[in-house]
Amino acid sequence: MALETIIVNEENQFDIFIIGSGPAGLTAALYGARSGLKTGFIDKSTPGGKLIGIKNLRNFPGYENISGQVLAENMYSQAIDSGAKYIYGTVTNIVEKLNLWCVYGDEGKTWFAKAVIIASGTDNAKLNVDGEKEYQNMGISYCVECDGPLATQKNVVVIGNTAEAYTSALKLTKIAKTVSLISDIPLPIELDTSLLEQNNIKQYIGYKVLEILGDNFNVNSIILQNTTNNTIEKLSTDFIFVNTGYTPSIDFAEMLGITTDGIISVDDLKATTVSGIFACGDVSKNENRQVVTACADGAIAAMNAIKYINATKK
Repeated sequence: MALETIIVNEENQFDIFIIGSGPAGLTAALYGARSGLKTGFIDKSTPGGKLIGIKNLRNFPGYENISGQVLAENMYSQAIDSGAKYIYGTVTNIVEKLNLWCVYGDEGKTWFAKAVIIASGTDNAKLNVDGEKEYQNMGISYCVECDGPLATQKNVVVIGNTAEAYTSALKLTKIAKTVSLISDIPLPIELDTSLLEQNNIKQYIGYKVLEILGDNFNVNSIILQNTTNNTIEKLSTDFIFVNTGYTPSIDFAEMLGITTDGIISVDDLKATTVSGIFACGDVSKNENRQVVTACADGAIAAMNAIKYINATKK
């Protein structure tokens, strides 16, 4: 077995290293940089996270109405101007080495830090059925706000039992030829009533998706099963929107032993059970998933990471 060569230098060593660049991560980066500590933050996508997909944000203090993208750009610029360094990349593992935390990335890249803040947010929950992976970006989308226009005058399917699925279906009735909403459980009465008022929508309540089919270029149908009598039905479609919720993006942290039931456990200081590892935002248990609460989480995590680093210097 080949020995791993560990190289720590000025370029890859930080005081605080933040995984994620949503509202929590950007706020943590701002606080870390303003404290005078060398702060870096990494993300595999455009800084801002799901904030970018919010068209009109009306409950963020200081703004009557601001787009999520503009707010994300402002937050990113403020963190960078304060001295934080942005790194584009994917994190694969976190391991303690040389009395530092070694963060592994793709292509063999490594970064080292005295404290790590995990603010990697969530990924769209998948259906995990045959055909889903094959036809992703070929007629399957997880974001109506992003890809809704692609459904114009098409026969569209929305899958999910969440309020977001209902909202997505309602939006799509205005541009799609037809909308089929598939949910394995009944919708709340007030949501169901609003949908019934639309002439171009059909509800498949008590159905689950078994398979997604296509012609190698685009989806063209899905296989459904009635959960009551187990009958199978094939439904033709031109486009599918999956709104089944979100799952924390924390696979890289599982080896640390800080995850429970798919989330990271933290205390009031946003500290995990592992010294020097903090977590904030949607990766931890949070009953109130709002932009402003994510920012607060990021600030708390950063301030306590700063205290942790200063304490270890003594």
